[in-house]
Amino acid sequence: MMKRIVAGCNDGSVLLYDVRLPANECRITTLRHLQMSVVKAYMVQHDSKVRLVAGSIDGHVRVWEPRMYQ
Repeated sequence: MMKRIVAGCNDGSVLLYDVRLPANECRITTLRHLQMSVVKAYMVQHDSKVRLVAGSIDGHVRVWEPRMYQ
């Protein structure tokens, strides 16, 4: 079962949520590394590693390791 949700926003931020936490505490972090609207944000798993990937409307792509934000 997926325990984290990622959302991309129009202001270029990427929000990471943990659905196991209460609604008022479930946002783990807000990443502000993109300057334009985020058009795609998702979690990728390869082997045993999970990465958070987000791309903005201007073509920039960023990759993070979600374990840093637990």
